[in-house]
Amino acid sequence: MDTTLSIESDMEETKTTPEDIRLLVAAQISLKSIPTENQNIYYRRILKYIDDYLETHCNHHYIFDWVDINPETSKRICYCEHCFKEK
Repeated sequence: MDTTLSIESDMEETKTTPEDIRLLVAAQISLKSIPTENQNIYYRRILKYIDDYLETHCNHHYIFDWVDINPETSKRICYCEHCFKEK
């Protein structure tokens, strides 16, 4: 049984809410906290699925900000305020 097709079909039938995005981002952060050497193929597939979902379903609103690299240096960044994807 091809579960990917089933999941994608189900995705298109439901509307993504801001709460969905928030929960997926939390799951993504949690999964990314697992050291790479401990991530099996299933973790990587789930992360890829979440990344793809956020890319297509998040209503991206990019903002610019500054990040301190050290006390004398800052770097300008641009990221989505909802899913934190960098531009």
